[in-house]
Amino acid sequence: MLKLTFALSFLLLAVGQNPALGQEKIRIGVSAVSLGFLPTVAAEPRGFFTKYGLASEHVLVPCAVANNAIISEDLDYNVCM
Repeated sequence: MLKLTFALSFLLLAVGQNPALGQEKIRIGVSAVSLGFLPTVAAEPRGFFTKYGLASEHVLVPCAVANNAIISEDLDYNVCM
């Protein structure tokens, strides 16, 4: 009985440990390609978003359009200057 309990516990832990399931996808609007937006773009390859369970996508979009996209929930965040 102890072996069965141990085997079932191990199986539940092995199946329940999937880090990809916990990632929330966010879309970040960037209004231009410039050094001012470098921190948000550089954070992706360094794993900053992944560390906190986020999968990010950067979208190049003008400021006026980005504000409407946030209202309609097509973008999650906007970095605009």
